[in-house]
Amino acid sequence: MKQTSVFSKHGQIFLTVAEQLSVVKAADVLGMKQSSISYHLNQLEKELNVPLLDRRTKPISLTPEGKLLFDELSYEQRHLTEFLSKLQQKNLHAPVIRFGIIESLSYSLGTDL
Repeated sequence: MKQTSVFSKHGQIFLTVAEQLSVVKAADVLGMKQSSISYHLNQLEKELNVPLLDRRTKPISLTPEGKLLFDELSYEQRHLTEFLSKLQQKNLHAPVIRFGIIESLSYSLGTDL
C-alpha cells in the first residue's frame, strides 16, 4: 500500500491553509509562493482522491472530507507535540554519571574520557 503525503509537506501545508482559510495567508505564514501551496494541495487531493477544499467560496472552506482530515491531523499533531515535549523533559532528567580519578591518571586518561 502506497503511503500518502498527509505526513509530509503536503499535510503540513494543508493544515496551514485550513487554519488560515486562505492560500495567500498560508503562503505568507510558510514563506512559500502561492503556486507552490496550490501545487501541494492539488497533489494531496489527487493522492487521496477526494476534494479537501471548496475553492468556489471566499474565503475558501473545507469540504466534509477536508474537515475530517483537518480534525484528525490537528489531533495527531497536538498528540505528537505533547509526546515529544514529555520525551525531552524525561531526557533532561536522565541520570548523570559522575566519577573521580586520581590526579596522576587525569593527565593521561582525563582527556580521553
